[in-house]
Amino acid sequence: MRQFTLLAVLALITSGIHAQDVDSLNIESPAEQVFSLDNQSEIVGDTLEKKGFFGLMKKLGVSGYIFPLAEISAIEESSSFAFGGGAAVMFTKFQVGGFVQIYDGTFSRRIIFPNFFSLDYSYGGGFLNYQVVKVGGTALLFEGQFGVGEAAWSHDETDEVLETDHFIIINPRIGMDMRLSKLTTLNISLGYRIVQGLEIQEIKGSALNSLTLSGALKIGWFKR
Repeated sequence: MRQFTLLAVLALITSGIHAQDVDSLNIESPAEQVFSLDNQSEIVGDTLEKKGFFGLMKKLGVSGYIFPLAEISAIEESSSFAFGGGAAVMFTKFQVGGFVQIYDGTFSRRIIFPNFFSLDYSYGGGFLNYQVVKVGGTALLFEGQFGVGEAAWSHDETDEVLETDHFIIINPRIGMDMRLSKLTTLNISLGYRIVQGLEIQEIKGSALNSLTLSGALKIGWFKR
């Protein structure tokens, strides 16, 4: 009888120890494991954002934006309108990026009687802006565009291209950035476009030299 009682006590003690060992393993159900993995992924993502690429960009003071733009200029005595866009990165007081502008044919000439042809031209390249001074959400910029372009005479009715040529463009400008929100900034710029290398009938390259007035809406991540 004593032996039977002793064996029963030992069995109870062994069962208790085994139960404690199972609890110490903390075995999770499949649903709990999935939830745990999701939390770990969020933690990893937050860590990468704060200490990885975005953290590095923030530490270096680098940000960026994209923008649509519109511009008005002149060909001889006629107005010319352009639409385009681009993208840029910002660091310290500099903005470096690329752009493209397309002018629709609003300048027309009778080149082959009785046909009229319109001058279509476009150009693109890079730009460098430097922030001279900033007061609140407004900044004054020195800006410079540089690139290459193409001009073509196209028939007003059939769009048949008569002649094309290429040119180089430089456009020093003075601009102003006006902060609208955390993600948007309005830019207004006044410049003087200088065109070199254009040789096309009925027009000289200097005819594209003109004052330019442009507006752009910068959309992106502004560091401040």
